[in-house]
Amino acid sequence: MSKPTQYRQTSELLFLSKCKHPYINAVVDVQHKDEKYYVIILQYHEIGDLEYYLRGQKTKCTIRPEIMLQWMKQLLEAVAHMHALDVVHCDLKPTNVLVVNPVQLCIADLGVAQTANKDGVCKYPWGTKRFLPPELKYMPNSKKSDMFGLGCVLYEAMTYSFMFDLGGTYENLVKEEKHLQELQKVSHIYPLKLRHVVEKCMHEDRHQRPSAAELLETLA
Repeated sequence: MSKPTQYRQTSELLFLSKCKHPYINAVVDVQHKDEKYYVIILQYHEIGDLEYYLRGQKTKCTIRPEIMLQWMKQLLEAVAHMHALDVVHCDLKPTNVLVVNPVQLCIADLGVAQTANKDGVCKYPWGTKRFLPPELKYMPNSKKSDMFGLGCVLYEAMTYSFMFDLGGTYENLVKEEKHLQELQKVSHIYPLKLRHVVEKCMHEDRHQRPSAAELLETLA
């Protein structure tokens, strides 16, 4: 299925075309309206975004460990692919991850993506406030900030702790180490290697966050 989406930013189509991958939402068609405006047809997934899907679960922690492992690998593969092309998403969060079906996810909305320099750093700071990593107070987005955003996505999926409900930010959550407490609460459900992926992605020090490719190796 597909649905038309009004094109918002010229660069988005370029990034979507560049980053073709099974776990990145694909462009189906481009319809030119005139010289200035056009519409892109994106893959449409009826289930919706990940946060909507999680909120629809009847009980907490209903995502089975084997499904969580698949989700992690899929998102890590997608991010590793983007980063290998020096593309930084800049706004990874649960509402920008779509549920293709209960065992497959894909990353969506590259509308604010940027190109990283040789150090993996972009030109501008951007993103949704509550999902921003600590370093975006003094530097632009980077591949490391994407890893933090990915950690936030996986954290919500694993713990069912929605930051928009709590009214805080993931930056404060990490500084106070409350995320570790929440991950410990699901230790009887998810093995250590899965929880470690989330912990490493959400590390306060960006230099301590592994790359998506490195984390994939730990899950092999």
